[in-house]
Amino acid sequence: MTAPPPGGHPSWGPGPSPLPRPLAFGMLPQGPYLSEGVAIMCGFAIFNPVLASSAISVEVDGYELAPVKWGRIEVPVVPGTHRFRVFIRRGAERKHLAECTGEVRAGELLELTYMFPRFGGVQLYPTPTAAESRRALLVYFALVAVIWALLWGVTLL
Repeated sequence: MTAPPPGGHPSWGPGPSPLPRPLAFGMLPQGPYLSEGVAIMCGFAIFNPVLASSAISVEVDGYELAPVKWGRIEVPVVPGTHRFRVFIRRGAERKHLAECTGEVRAGELLELTYMFPRFGGVQLYPTPTAAESRRALLVYFALVAVIWALLWGVTLL
């Protein structure tokens, strides 16, 4: 066995990186654990006990991962364009299948949402960023203000 170099730690580092602290009951994670890959947020608008008791299966480029519970699913993926499929497996059947093709950029986390909306079928889509959400909210309020001004102007005549 050899001794570490005079500087202290060997060239491969002091040891494994520390694991994230476990979450206490009721705590939310402060941020994503992965810095590169895909994060899929799974949810449904109306509570359905059958859906809630089911496990979610994720398939990346044709490779199916082990089923997981509802919530945020983070998968490490190399940068590039990938095909993602999310579904609920019932034996050999795939129920509520939704798919999306997305590009994972180096050093970034691609955010996707798998959602059962109130009306319509299941959807898998890129999650809007905070800037896109603010922009959409500003456009909505501007349209409401214009419509309100037009209606108010018509009633004054």
